[in-house]
Amino acid sequence: ARIRRDLHIVEVRPEIQGQNNDVMARGAQRLGWEGRAVSRNEQNCRGSGRCIVGCPNTAKLSMELSYIPWAQEKGLEVITDCEAERVMIDKGRVTGVIANQLSRQARQRGFKRVPGERIRIQSPCVVIAAGVIQSPLILQRSGVPDPHHLIGSHLMAHPGISIVGLFDERIDIWQGATQGYEVTHFREQGIKIEALGVTPALFAMRLPHAGMDWAELYEKRAHMALWAAAVRTKSLGTVKLRRLLSPIRY
Repeated sequence: ARIRRDLHIVEVRPEIQGQNNDVMARGAQRLGWEGRAVSRNEQNCRGSGRCIVGCPNTAKLSMELSYIPWAQEKGLEVITDCEAERVMIDKGRVTGVIANQLSRQARQRGFKRVPGERIRIQSPCVVIAAGVIQSPLILQRSGVPDPHHLIGSHLMAHPGISIVGLFDERIDIWQGATQGYEVTHFREQGIKIEALGVTPALFAMRLPHAGMDWAELYEKRAHMALWAAAVRTKSLGTVKLRRLLSPIRY
């Protein structure tokens, strides 16, 4: 409840819903499916449809506008362009982190790892919060004891698919809330359906064909809606160091 209050989690207002969300709501209603407006961390959203690439109105209360500046007021020091490599452990106790400080040019490296300036950060306490992929890799590089082989196991990801629909009416998916409506009717079956708005450039990547066939289809973009479905997974994968191509197996 405190986090919801801090991040101002509110339902999408009707005036910023946009047609992409509205047609899903109308379709669900006609089919008798349960649905609802999505709740998001925003304040004074104008429905600009740019959540994925960055809000131009600073209405999206993501970390750079919320917890990070709040923590900086209390003394947090943020080190940017820096990759944590491993945790330093001495006689079973954490002593800090070894990290790779990158230049701005080195960050544009693609898949090839670029060494930067190695720095050591001394600390009696370290929190690993690098996501479901990088967290186990850091722990494995650090040599953290793992007698039960749990680090990097039980990886779960939710398979998803998106679909584009062509309507007679104008949709303009780049206007309105990016994710403004969801169908909850199939939640108990592990299926989530929601509207997904994107900019025209990102939408272009969702369309099939090439050349003139693609161009003719793209000309109809204002009349297309984009929705997505995700399935609750039961599969288990792994994240392990020193694998060819990718540390992920799923």
